[in-house]
Amino acid sequence: MKILKVCLVAISFLTLVLQGCGLLVGAGAGAAAGVAGTKYAQGNLETTYPVGLQQAVKASQNAMQQSQIQITDTRMDSTQAEITGTRTSDGSPVTIKLIPLGSNSTKADIRVGKLGDENAARVLNRQIFEGLK
Repeated sequence: MKILKVCLVAISFLTLVLQGCGLLVGAGAGAAAGVAGTKYAQGNLETTYPVGLQQAVKASQNAMQQSQIQITDTRMDSTQAEITGTRTSDGSPVTIKLIPLGSNSTKADIRVGKLGDENAARVLNRQIFEGLK
């Protein structure tokens, strides 16, 4: 009888522990999903422009020049483009990655600074949108 009680207590304990692990695994999956949805936490501003890749590249280059960003490199092929530069005011690196989503849609990732400067990225994004008009 004593062995039966010990076994029941052990089973009850394991049931509680395993349920707790299930909750932790579920919480971990939820946290991972949250990370995927918050791209700017990585220092990038993600947006979509309602134009093709070529027009998005031109508007991005013009906005960078207007923002006192010296363009150091532009790489482009049919699947993507990347424009890099340096902000003349403080030497911060600036990168705009463009990926065509269709003939009239281009995804952009804008990063200003090594760790990311959200306000500066938003200003640059507004200037790019203005150049699309």
